[in-house]
Amino acid sequence: MEENRCQQFVVDPASIYPPVPEAYNWEALKQIQQQKDLYSAAALGWGGVAIVGSILFSPLILVGLAPTTATLNGVQKTAQLERVVPTLLEAFEKEGVQVFASLDVEGQQDLDLFVRFPDKTFFAIAVRSKGDSKIVFSENVDDLRIKRKGGTASNKWKPHPLQELNDQELWLRKNRRDLFGGSSRDSRRPLVKVLALWGDTKLGLHPESLYSNIGSSSYLVLRKTGTICMLEENQLVSFIRDWRLQQMQQKNNTS
Repeated sequence: MEENRCQQFVVDPASIYPPVPEAYNWEALKQIQQQKDLYSAAALGWGGVAIVGSILFSPLILVGLAPTTATLNGVQKTAQLERVVPTLLEAFEKEGVQVFASLDVEGQQDLDLFVRFPDKTFFAIAVRSKGDSKIVFSENVDDLRIKRKGGTASNKWKPHPLQELNDQELWLRKNRRDLFGGSSRDSRRPLVKVLALWGDTKLGLHPESLYSNIGSSSYLVLRKTGTICMLEENQLVSFIRDWRLQQMQQKNNTS
C-alpha cells in the first residue's frame, strides 16, 4: 500500500529534467559491467588480445592497466555498483527513478550514485568498504573510526568519506544544475547524502541521540557533518522508501 502511494506521483522524468550526457538506469548498468570486465582482465594480467564479454581489448589498451591497487579497487567498486544499481531499479523503476553511476566530479573521485525521482527528490550515495570491521562516528572530532574484528584500537578513516560527500555536493550544485532540474531554484533543493557500508563493513554502536525516526524505521543520521545518513548497504532501499514516504506525508499535511 505504501509503495502504491509513491507510485501515484509518477510522471515521465523526461518531461521534468533537461537532457544530460550521462547514461542512467539499465544503460548505466551495462557500462558498469563493461568497466568491471576491463578491470578484471587487467587484474588477471591477461596478455595478448583479451576478449571480455563482447568487447575486444588490444594489448595497447591493457598495457596501462597492469594489476595495481587502483585496478583492484576498480574491480571492487564496479562489482559493488553492479549489485546496487539493479537493486534500486527493481525497487523504484515504476516510480520513475533515474540512477546515475560513477558520476564525474572534477578534482575529486567519482560520486558512486546519484539518484533522482520525478518529484525532485535527490540522493547522493557513496558505497564504501573497509573489510571485516565496524565503523563508529566520533562526535568529539567529527571523525569516522575503523574498528577491525578482534582488535582493540581504532584507526581514522582517511580520506574522510563524509567530507568527500559534502565536497561532491558543493561541486554538483555549482556545476551540474541539469541534474537537479536546470534552474537556480532546483539547484538549491535538498540532496539526501548517504554513506552505505558494504559487505563485512558494519555499523558500530552509537548513542540513541544520533538516530532519527524516518518512516517506519530508525536510521543513523550524522548532522555535525552536513546531515549524512550512514547505514549498511542492505538498508538502502528501505531508507529511500521511508524518506520519500515521510516527505510526501509532510507535503500532504501542509497542503
